[in-house]
Amino acid sequence: MKRFVASCLPLLLAVPLMMGTQCSESGLQQVPNRAPVAVAFVWEGAGIESTKRLGYVLEGDTATLDGSQSFDEDARGTMTFDWTLLSSPEGSTVLLEVPEDDPATDDVESAFPYFVPDMLGTYRIELVVSDTREGVSNPAIVNVQAVPPSQLSVTLEWDVSGVDLDLHLVRDGGAYFDRAGGSDCFSWSPNPDWGDPTSAEDNPVLDRDLDGEGQGPFRETILLPEPADGTYALYIHYYADHVAMDGGNDQVADATIDVKVLGRTITETIATPAPMQAGQVWAVRELTWPAQGLISLGDTYTSHGALNGPDYNTDE
Repeated sequence: MKRFVASCLPLLLAVPLMMGTQCSESGLQQVPNRAPVAVAFVWEGAGIESTKRLGYVLEGDTATLDGSQSFDEDARGTMTFDWTLLSSPEGSTVLLEVPEDDPATDDVESAFPYFVPDMLGTYRIELVVSDTREGVSNPAIVNVQAVPPSQLSVTLEWDVSGVDLDLHLVRDGGAYFDRAGGSDCFSWSPNPDWGDPTSAEDNPVLDRDLDGEGQGPFRETILLPEPADGTYALYIHYYADHVAMDGGNDQVADATIDVKVLGRTITETIATPAPMQAGQVWAVRELTWPAQGLISLGDTYTSHGALNGPDYNTDE
C-alpha cells in the first residue's frame, strides 16, 4: 500500500523537500518506490527452508527451484517472478517449467519452477522479480548440478533390547556370508574391497555393528559412495538373542530397512513381513544399479545355514 505525507506546499514552507520525493497531481508527496530483492535457492522439500544456491539432482529426476524468499520492502502488492535458464550442458534440450499462479488462492506457484535434467552437468538459472510499480530487482543466480547416481546407503533399524540383527549388502554375483571372497559387506566383513585398490569410494563400509545392548532404536548402516553397475542383494540376519542366551524368554523383533541415494529415500520404508526369530534370515530385496530398482526376494524367512552361512553363531 502507498504511503503518503502532507501536501507539498505546506511541507516546503516548513522543511526542505527530501531528495527523491515526488509530488503527485493531487498535491500529495509520494515516497519513492524501492526495487524488490530476488532470492533464489534450490528447493529442499516441504517444511524445509531452502538455503542452497548449488543443489544436486540425479539425471532424470525433477529439480525444483525456490524463489519464495524474495521480498519487497515496500510491500506494494504481489511480485512477479521471471526465471531464465542461462546455460545448460552441451546437447541439453531441457526447458524450465514455470507454473502459473492461481488467482483463487494466495499461493504463488511461479516462485517454484522446475525442470528435469536430460544431461549430466551444470544448469545455471537466473531469477529477477519485479513489483507493481515497475521496480525490478538485481538478478539472483542458482546452479543445479545433475550427477550420476551415487552415495548409496542402506539402514537397518529395530527397537528390541537384547536382540542382535545384522545387515548384509551383497555385491553383483556375490554370495551371502562370503567372508573369503569379500562379496558380502556385514559385521564380519565390514569394509571389503570391491573395486579399484587405489580408491576407497567403490568399497562399502558398515557404519556400525550393534548388538542390541542398551536402549533402542538400534541402527546399522552400510554406505557405498560409488556403486558399480549391477545387482545387489539386501539381507537381514537375526544373529543373536542375548536375553534368551542369558536364560530369559525368547524374543522376536520387527525391523525396517531404508534405502537412500544422495541422501534421499528412493522407496518406502521396507518392513519385515512378520516378527523375526533368532537364527532366521530374510532376503529382503535385490537392488539394480544405476536404475535403482528394488525387486522383492520374497516375504518368507529362511535359515542361516540354507544360505551357505556357517552354523548359527559360530565362526566355523
